[in-house]
Amino acid sequence: ALDEELAAMRGDRSGIPPAMLAPAAACVALDTKALGCTNRKDQPDKTIFDRQLTSEWAHELQQGMIPAEELRAKEDMRPMAYKIVPELWNRLCPKSLWECEDRNMTTTQAETEHTTEKSTMTIENQLSLGLIRHPSSLYDEVTYAVFRHLHQYSNLHISSGGIFGCDFLLYDGKRSDRHSFAGLRIYTCDKNNESKFPVPSAYDLTGFVRTMNTARKLALIATVIKDEEEGDTARVLIVDLALEKILSVQTHKKKGNTETRRSEKETSSGLAKMKN
Repeated sequence: ALDEELAAMRGDRSGIPPAMLAPAAACVALDTKALGCTNRKDQPDKTIFDRQLTSEWAHELQQGMIPAEELRAKEDMRPMAYKIVPELWNRLCPKSLWECEDRNMTTTQAETEHTTEKSTMTIENQLSLGLIRHPSSLYDEVTYAVFRHLHQYSNLHISSGGIFGCDFLLYDGKRSDRHSFAGLRIYTCDKNNESKFPVPSAYDLTGFVRTMNTARKLALIATVIKDEEEGDTARVLIVDLALEKILSVQTHKKKGNTETRRSEKETSSGLAKMKN
């Protein structure tokens, strides 16, 4: 997941300026010694995908949307043509993420020293660390756990999702060859929250889903729940905010729509980038 970013940092990608790693990516790069060094003293928590907690969170998200849906139904407007269905992430999800099959990629090209005719410096000697925002310990901790799980247990490529209003974009291949198939937002839940899950507003989720749907991407949200009995285990939850057509609405009847949502095949089509 980090190969292209590290190549950019070395200046190996023609026409691509030097890269800057996000905090979560930088931590993973240090963990795996992909930068040729590490300054992390503590062992990272073990991460697992928790199906039961993810399903519970999806249900709570659905319940949280009901008041907004009821208020919308009372307005003198045409009926809603779509609805959001939060569910366990399955569409285009690598099975290895749920099964926690480690890729065992202990050595990569990024972990070796890179020598040029003009320099024998390792990538470690060319790094600089800097803060571009105030630290947010809870958000950074959750984002790091999610990023590390995706990196460790899948071959997904990950980049910043700022251009689409999310934290990360997910690719099923090299970003030079593929378009992203999903946007991923990270949510946290502070200790004062009555629920153990973060529950964003219905309007926040709707805006995110519409943006992703327009760009033909899945809208995914993630959080992490720390296991109280197993202090070193971080349970990763990822929910797919599926957009479904309400087929009883007149607009879909006129168009003859019979499928409530895009098929997985349709969602994965058109990801290959056209080559000149």
